[in-house]
Amino acid sequence: MRYGSYNGIKYVMIPEGMRDYLWLNALFKGEKASKKDPRTYYSGQFSENHFYVLHQDFLRYVRNRFLKSSNLNRGLWPIVRPTNGAFAIFTALHACDTVSAYGFMTEDYRKYSSYYAEKHHKTNMVLYANHDYILEKNLWKSLHDKKIIKLFQRTGSQDEIEMSKRA
Repeated sequence: MRYGSYNGIKYVMIPEGMRDYLWLNALFKGEKASKKDPRTYYSGQFSENHFYVLHQDFLRYVRNRFLKSSNLNRGLWPIVRPTNGAFAIFTALHACDTVSAYGFMTEDYRKYSSYYAEKHHKTNMVLYANHDYILEKNLWKSLHDKKIIKLFQRTGSQDEIEMSKRA
């Protein structure tokens, strides 16, 4: 990332609804939100200069231009939105010279644990209705193939990777 107006940003907020705006308002005013002081989450290090809030127009742009899921045409449409990871990738694409992504779903996702901390325990990935993971997976691959992002992808199963480390 080239430093400029983004220098020093430590926190990026992706607001989803009114509760997030109420929380943000309390954070900036130093007040409590839902019986808790939001500043306690920042270990006494809160500074407006280190905080960036994504605008709703940007969130809509990402959803409508790149990740317009067919799930938006179904009954659960009010809860359908891109993942926070998707918003993070697009924020980085707008702010950084190069973007590398690790830990995002790739074509062979069924071979691996769903969680990075569970290296030796394979869990089935649950595809919740509020995110279109397959649409995002396909977009990351497309952006990688066009050399817009560098998507790190595993080349073997978790067992093969662990065996190669021991050899």
